Amino acid sequence: MNIDINMIRTIGFFLFALLILRIYFLFITGSKTETIAETDTDDVILRARKLAYDGMHNELQRYVKKELMTKYQNTELRRILADSYYKTGKHSAAAKNYEALLVITPDDYELKLLLAHSLRFDKQVERAIQFYEEIVAANPLE
Repeated sequence: MNIDINMIRTIGFFLFALLILRIYFLFITGSKTETIAETDTDDVILRARKLAYDGMHNELQRYVKKELMTKYQNTELRRILADSYYKTGKHSAAAKNYEALLVITPDDYELKLLLAHSLRFDKQVERAIQFYEEIVAANPLE
């Protein structure tokens, strides 16, 4: 069998070009997937903020609870939900969400204060006092 060197070069070039195209498409496809996921989360947060701004708390709560099923680690969405519960007097639900956020950011003064208020309004005075005392101990007046 007689193989021409030009034919080997052509086949080699063709295979190299296919490899480069494959790498390029993997790169493009991968970055688009991440961008779509980030954009999707940004859109969800923007819609939640708009619902909160418009005072549509019942719709906001349904929407964010549904979104948290797939984006359960998103602290910004959970904070929006907790604040909405607090504003609508659903203090038990607000407290649960503030507690979940405090697991992630245990030194957040504002979250502790909101949790303490929620517990107080939910008639869990002893637990509220514990958080108020914790806040005062961490931030003593001089």
